[in-house]
Amino acid sequence: MIRLATCSLCGHRFDPAAGQACASCPIAPNCSLVCCPRCGHVGVDPGRSRLARALLRLQAGRSATGRSAAGRSLADLPRDAEAKVTGVAPALGDELIGRLHAYGLTPGCDVAVIQRRPVIVLAVDRTELAIEEDIARHIAVETES
Repeated sequence: MIRLATCSLCGHRFDPAAGQACASCPIAPNCSLVCCPRCGHVGVDPGRSRLARALLRLQAGRSATGRSAAGRSLADLPRDAEAKVTGVAPALGDELIGRLHAYGLTPGCDVAVIQRRPVIVLAVDRTELAIEEDIARHIAVETES
């Protein structure tokens, strides 16, 4: 039976044992990390870590009771939605991540979606920022509802 992992950033389901994104990594055989082949997001493989399995069970319990909202990307939010940024994927590259941080788009900041088309326009504090949907897919957010 193949155990599929789900990327916490983009939602892509893949087989972590295939190591598609880890082929060139020298520590891949003994590594407990798993890389999403679609977006490059790195996370701990729950199949190799007891702590990760325990945290996933805890998170699933909180989601079932409504105390924690499911994570999703900024591109998934509708117009007029508000959310808190939980992470930016390293796949965007250091230069682009640095520019987003300079505009205030950092983990922990609150954002509001002002417009969806032709590009996504966000309010970050007192700054309005226009980003493409491809970039927004690499920004993880958490909503209250």
